[in-house]
Amino acid sequence: MLNLKSEDVNAGGLLNQGDTCYLNNVKQELFQGFREAVERHNTCMDRHLKDLFDELQRRTPSTNTILNKLGIDRVWEQQDAAEFYVKILSQTSEAASQIFHGALTHTTICHNPQCGAQKPADSRFWHLPLSLNDSHSEEYQVVDGIREFFRDSHFSGLDQMYCEECDDKVDATVTCEVKHHPEVLVLLLKRFDFDYRYMRYVKNNRAVIVPVTLNLPENQTYELYAVVDHAGDLRDGHYAATIKSQDDDRWYNFNDGIVSLLSYQPFQVDHTERSHSAYLLFYRKQTSVTPGGRQTSAPIYHGLLNQGATCYLNSLLQVLFMTREFRGAVDRYIMTLRVLLRDLHRHTVDACDIITKLLTTVFEEQEAAEDVQSISFPSMHQASQSQTRCCKCETGRSRESPLWHLPLTLMDSNSEEYSLEDGLKQSLTDQVSCERCCSTIDVITKCEVKHHPEVLVLLLKRFDFNTSNITFVKNNRAVKITRTL
Repeated sequence: MLNLKSEDVNAGGLLNQGDTCYLNNVKQELFQGFREAVERHNTCMDRHLKDLFDELQRRTPSTNTILNKLGIDRVWEQQDAAEFYVKILSQTSEAASQIFHGALTHTTICHNPQCGAQKPADSRFWHLPLSLNDSHSEEYQVVDGIREFFRDSHFSGLDQMYCEECDDKVDATVTCEVKHHPEVLVLLLKRFDFDYRYMRYVKNNRAVIVPVTLNLPENQTYELYAVVDHAGDLRDGHYAATIKSQDDDRWYNFNDGIVSLLSYQPFQVDHTERSHSAYLLFYRKQTSVTPGGRQTSAPIYHGLLNQGATCYLNSLLQVLFMTREFRGAVDRYIMTLRVLLRDLHRHTVDACDIITKLLTTVFEEQEAAEDVQSISFPSMHQASQSQTRCCKCETGRSRESPLWHLPLTLMDSNSEEYSLEDGLKQSLTDQVSCERCCSTIDVITKCEVKHHPEVLVLLLKRFDFNTSNITFVKNNRAVKITRTL
């Protein structure tokens, strides 16, 4: 511990919820060093989405900040709405984007009578892709597509699969199950296929029968509330969104800066609609909760300015905005830390909101370093580049990796005190496999900083695994801390 004189300061503490001192200290560090970054939050997609959603409730805004965040420079080139749906949610906090995240379990079953091994593999998804070429009928049924997606796949003959238990190729079956049903299920109708005759992508304008409700395996029912349409061909097309409002249960068309109530309200006559342009289908999970009363006055919605050919982005952002659960999650995520840091100016505060997001139990002490990544922001992110050189054949190899902190091993030096500067300067020599030599040889690995973060975090690895006692032990070695590095 650093020997510092204690004085009264104008700052509050954090209440310990049980054994959460490790988390409180991480948050205090954020408060002392990063509250300006938190309040600005300029590099976080949540911040930009919240600002845009706030503007959308008042007027028709532009999407310049979102375009810059996504790295879209050529606004006159139309992009794929499905691709940027994934990009937006991938850059959004887990707390907000989790309502769109589902999980599948693919289980491979060996048909060797002497084995019968079953190997499950989990995978997460943002949407379920449905191939429009899977059926030869004139119309494509979404219900049939879902049934086909979850149909067991059988592999035999030339398509046999390798079984690790048998150490041989065997007949096998792969099953697909939903491990986690997302709150919002998104279906991607794969209208753009690569044509090998013309060596280019072409659009499939096949009619699709879209149901208002959809049943997934394990008896989970979803209800359609938004559709992103693509009209025209691949080179000269246009995106728009049709969304059912949660305010008055009526369908609206969002076409860039123009928002209009549909004169024909879909699904009034039948439980399905026929569409040649539907591309992304958004279904909300049905629950037993009774919906609130319909809004008496007509809601007012605003459009989004087209910055060139950005209709694909506008349609997605409108769907996210009209997804009330997502909009609320973004607001809560942004406000939780902001309120916490604001209150820390005044008094000791209760951090229950943060703890609820990160922990399952408060009476088990965790590791403080783990929570740096969980609640910090991109301003603390750094990138390193390691270069490996074989001492035998001189073959070089480089690899980039993102880091939230630099780990320093206290066992790397034999002196009584550990020096931070020596730890940072040290090169690592180890035995690894060289692909060119096809053997395990001595190599020299040097690490360079590709991107210097605004704030550098060093992790002193005081907890090591003791192979003799088969347990983690703490290293209490003295560390010489310098003011500057």
